[in-house]
Amino acid sequence: MKDSLTKNQLVWVIIRTFGVIFCYRALLLVVTLIQAGNLFSQTNSSLFSDGSGGSFSLFGSMAFHIILSGVMGIYLLFFGEVIHRLIMSEPFGGQALPPRSAPVKSKAQRSEPGAPWPPGAARSREKSDPRTTLTGPEEKEFKIWLEKNEALQSRAEPDQIALFRDFQKSQSSSQ
Repeated sequence: MKDSLTKNQLVWVIIRTFGVIFCYRALLLVVTLIQAGNLFSQTNSSLFSDGSGGSFSLFGSMAFHIILSGVMGIYLLFFGEVIHRLIMSEPFGGQALPPRSAPVKSKAQRSEPGAPWPPGAARSREKSDPRTTLTGPEEKEFKIWLEKNEALQSRAEPDQIALFRDFQKSQSSSQ
């Protein structure tokens, strides 16, 4: 079964796509600037300017667009957190999210497995993935299993949990 993209992942894909588009645009503008410079050097530049610095304004305008496109492209490709936060801050229905009084913690981050959410805290709108989220009783089993498998301790927690799930399935199928 293929997993579908979450809203969070889709927004990152869109942001990165615009980053690629802006970088591509900057690259095309650099090539165009080089071609225009070559054209001005081969022909009499007085044919293209009226004496008021027309060729300089053309090169200055192109340089401005190259810098703007390049900076936007690099920002969207490698950073983009502010834009992501702005897009994710309001659901598509147009209703604003309630303010949080305390940071939201996942079940794995809470001190007690069955502890209730902090008062006034908003729950995450994204559903947790059952393949990479542990319930209270599973956390103890998971910790014991992870201690026995020291080679897996260097992996990321979602990978460890997925391997733990595979181990559980193999144990239940062998019984």
